Amino acid sequence: MISINFQRLSKLVSECAKVLGKTLSDPSVQRTIISAAGTSLATGIIVDQIEKKKTADAEMKACLYKDALIKQEAIIQELQANGEMSKERQDYLVELNKKLLEQIAICKSEDANEQI
Repeated sequence: MISINFQRLSKLVSECAKVLGKTLSDPSVQRTIISAAGTSLATGIIVDQIEKKKTADAEMKACLYKDALIKQEAIIQELQANGEMSKERQDYLVELNKKLLEQIAICKSEDANEQI
């Protein structure tokens, strides 16, 4: 949560007024500066939230990617090690492996596109 330091905001508003060559007694200047400061603050909050979401999404995607690789490796080992499995189980594992490979390929292509 963002807390607003009103002393800093007041100081910023005063500095802006000086730059404009006006005094804070002019109501139109007060409204303009406060509006601009509020817009700037809101924009900063939105950008911060977007960056946090992108970071969280990237972390989750990396975790899912690693999990998919681990599961895909386990399926391969199961298929190679267990010669006595039923045809249905073998088909099921082959299909799961295929789906995992598709998702891994999608993740790799998305990563490649993000790096461009």
